[in-house]
Amino acid sequence: GGFDTGTSNSVDDSNGYASAYRVDASLAFKDIFENGWGRITFYLKDLEAGYSAPGQATDLDLTQYGGTAELPFTDRARARLKVDIQNQRSCLDTEAGELDLKYRIGENWDLGLGARYDNRDDNSAAPPASQEEGDRTDTVAKLLYDSHGRWQAYGFVQKTIQTSDNRKDNDRIGAGGSLRLTNRFNITGEVSGGDQDASARLGTEFLYSDRTTIYLTYTIED
Repeated sequence: GGFDTGTSNSVDDSNGYASAYRVDASLAFKDIFENGWGRITFYLKDLEAGYSAPGQATDLDLTQYGGTAELPFTDRARARLKVDIQNQRSCLDTEAGELDLKYRIGENWDLGLGARYDNRDDNSAAPPASQEEGDRTDTVAKLLYDSHGRWQAYGFVQKTIQTSDNRKDNDRIGAGGSLRLTNRFNITGEVSGGDQDASARLGTEFLYSDRTTIYLTYTIED
């Protein structure tokens, strides 16, 4: 690091030195087994207090790690597992895990089922009064129709089945889709409502070249 973007009273930079490293690994099962399906990934990122780089500045020691596992069972059924953990000294620690199951029904319909668990623990000396702490488990079901043409549509229902401390329920129902107006221009959108009020998202995707896509998204939350 070494980008001097300002000063912070919370950084102990008496030695004037801070470093960081990141490790990424990816392994496809077919690299080990001739008929193997699926892939696993892992990452680890560690930043010392005072490290500064574009999008990487931190006032406190920060460690992040996690990974994914993609497991196709058949041509129609697959599972995906995702885990992310963040530890920051005297600050907010978070843990999150997701399990998603997807099954193709016929040629046009996809059914998705998922569950997500996350935990928030603020270790700072004086956590903000608005800080949410504790754990929450959400489940979701999603049904998608793919025309295999210029449009897709989906609907979903989300239900919170467990919370602790001051975590709030996040029951939600919504619908969305996409419409490809040309071979290069695509519009996406979603609307939903629930325990944590209503939200809407409208996005565009433009294929500028074979290697470049331009995105523009507008999101509103009540």
